[in-house]
Amino acid sequence: MEPSTIAAGPSPKEPSSRISRIEEAGEDVFDRPFDLVLWLRLHGADLLTMVVVAAGCLGVHFADPAPRQLFPIYNLDGSLVYPHLSYPRRTQIIPTWASALIAILVPFLFISLFQWRRRSIEDALTSYMGVLKSVLTASLFQVILKTLIGGLRPHFYSACQPNLELARQALSQSTSTNLLPMFDKSICTGDARKINDALQTMPSGHTTAAWAGLFFLTLYFNAQLKVIAAHNPAYWKMLALFAPLLGASLLSGYLVTDGRESPFASVPSSRTFVA
Repeated sequence: MEPSTIAAGPSPKEPSSRISRIEEAGEDVFDRPFDLVLWLRLHGADLLTMVVVAAGCLGVHFADPAPRQLFPIYNLDGSLVYPHLSYPRRTQIIPTWASALIAILVPFLFISLFQWRRRSIEDALTSYMGVLKSVLTASLFQVILKTLIGGLRPHFYSACQPNLELARQALSQSTSTNLLPMFDKSICTGDARKINDALQTMPSGHTTAAWAGLFFLTLYFNAQLKVIAAHNPAYWKMLALFAPLLGASLLSGYLVTDGRESPFASVPSSRTFVA
């Protein structure tokens, strides 16, 4: 009598990593029922890293600017050296926090709307993470560069309120040497918080958030609508693809309109954080 063959089942001690089995089987993670525990195992390390990056962004954002910016005030003939730094300090048309919310919530909204076709919680959550990763990574680079390099905003003199008597005294002493007197922020008499902010023009926070979030949305639209592909797409799809780029450009341009940033700060910022 031949011994019966018993089908070998999975050993209870066999590595039961569902993640490994999914990868080995080549299963599409978006075609299976959503499992929150498995999703957290897949993305838990990324979520923790994102929390650390967000905390780092806040810490660097509230730190004082590191460089000791030097600037002139008067030419030797008594005229203002940099008229483009003499704009009045005005209230922002769109505050930084509002720009960040737009850059995050608008992609969230459209990702949610696309779920009528995708019908996948995992796809939605992973796409939300992609938006947050994009904005957080760009923001981390932005606050580090702004704190360590920075630059003078167009309303710098308004925020600084320099002691003009000291500036004139230094100018009278420099006429013999024919060298412009240079100053640091110690000559300023304005509010310290506003002075520090006026020393950090580049990269632009508005531009960073806008292009990081809305350019991600453009890539998401292309993935869903297949606009940039080997066919002639519908015109409305092409318009939808470029609409987030228009929004990012407007959010960046408002800074130039209200005198918070110069084009020389906004344009390089957009190119840097898209890359």
